[in-house]
Amino acid sequence: MEDNNGFIWLSTGNGLIKLNPATRKFQRYTQTDGLPSNTFNYNAYFKDDNGTFYFGSYKGLISFDPSSFKPNTIKALFYLQV
Repeated sequence: MEDNNGFIWLSTGNGLIKLNPATRKFQRYTQTDGLPSNTFNYNAYFKDDNGTFYFGSYKGLISFDPSSFKPNTIKALFYLQV
């Protein structure tokens, strides 16, 4: 799905991918970046008229404005899931 800045977003079984088509470089976002799950449902995505993205994950629906989505710059020593 293309955002308003021309980046392509893909949901996968291992997080969300933000692809820059001009440079062919990508950034992967996972639970360490604040996502509730790394696993997303097939064809479960939507972009509304305001540019907000919605993705269906195995742990529920997430929504965000892709222009303000930033990676986590603090590296955790471990990740605890309850």
